[in-house]
Amino acid sequence: MFEPVNKKPVPPIGPKNAKIVIVGEAPARAEVDKMIPFQGGAGKELNSWLEHAGLRRQDIYITNLLPWRSPRNKIVDFCVKKREAEEAYQEYLPSLREQYPDFPWPEKYTWKHIGQAGAYLHPKYLYRLPELRDEILRVNPNLVIPMGNAACWGTIGQTGISKIRGTVTWTENPEGYKALPITHPMAVLRNYSDRPICLLHTQKAEKESHEPGFYRPERHILIDPTLEEIEDFYHTYFKKAKYCGLDIETIPHRQIITMVGFSADETHAVVVPFADSRQPDGSYWTTPETERQAWEWVKTFCQEAAVEKVLQNGLYDLFWLWEQFGITTRGNVHDTLILSRSLQPELPADLGTQGSMFTNEPAWKLMRKKKSAKELE
Repeated sequence: MFEPVNKKPVPPIGPKNAKIVIVGEAPARAEVDKMIPFQGGAGKELNSWLEHAGLRRQDIYITNLLPWRSPRNKIVDFCVKKREAEEAYQEYLPSLREQYPDFPWPEKYTWKHIGQAGAYLHPKYLYRLPELRDEILRVNPNLVIPMGNAACWGTIGQTGISKIRGTVTWTENPEGYKALPITHPMAVLRNYSDRPICLLHTQKAEKESHEPGFYRPERHILIDPTLEEIEDFYHTYFKKAKYCGLDIETIPHRQIITMVGFSADETHAVVVPFADSRQPDGSYWTTPETERQAWEWVKTFCQEAAVEKVLQNGLYDLFWLWEQFGITTRGNVHDTLILSRSLQPELPADLGTQGSMFTNEPAWKLMRKKKSAKELE
């Protein structure tokens, strides 16, 4: 672990009643030289994003998770291995509780790494968590924008910026401020292909900054259906739909389709499961006959030509349904992956990216526990 280069911390800047708070990770040389966050190359890149979105930097409160620069300009320099962090935490815990008694300090070091394996923030710097919380509370913004993994770690308790960027969530403050993570500008300077999506996410941030709340779409999804519920969904919703979403999940090396999902509209959907790790034999259906009937319903859904199908990378799904079960799907009209590639070839075409741009869904792949192939065997 390195000691900070600057003894005097780089202070935050911006109006104390700003609608937007931007949280960076830690200052680099240019920030320490000017004692202002986001200077140099990262600052110029950020300024261009804000201008593109119709935002003015002088209207935004800008701060950092840590206000010090490391000799290598890397926030991981303030981190240690997990065991050292756990041991040092017991030494710092009494003073942390004394200085910040209203912060929920756990008995043990429970924080995960800041986005890089083996990089756990040293407990001597953990007091920045309540300090950052209090900064945000004083400003009382409509939106917090954590930039990069470490900033997300310090505000929303998550990392994995490539999965959570552009998705609206809440900070971990008791009041719960709206947050929209965005990739750090310095990371974009290293990988400029990420710039278009950062521009779009900054535009989304501008829209979200007008109000403190946000709308989550209403969803009604059957995930553990009976055969009767599948039949009822078909007649109540599916038969009346003009379009439907179709998606499958697979275990490729075992040649298994684990589930097939159908959405009849923006609100109603059904998932027909086949693999289930909760069951001793790994099958969702209790008998071969009920599983056969479930596949008959999947076939009925797929062959309803009057309901046009919308897929993501549909050739993959359609081939699996045909090759494994002889199901020929009719009414295949739209493929969101192909459309995305055609309209915006400079952007990633995965559903996570599309969802972050066009919806207010959370980062849904982080909302479920992933089952390994071994668990499903």
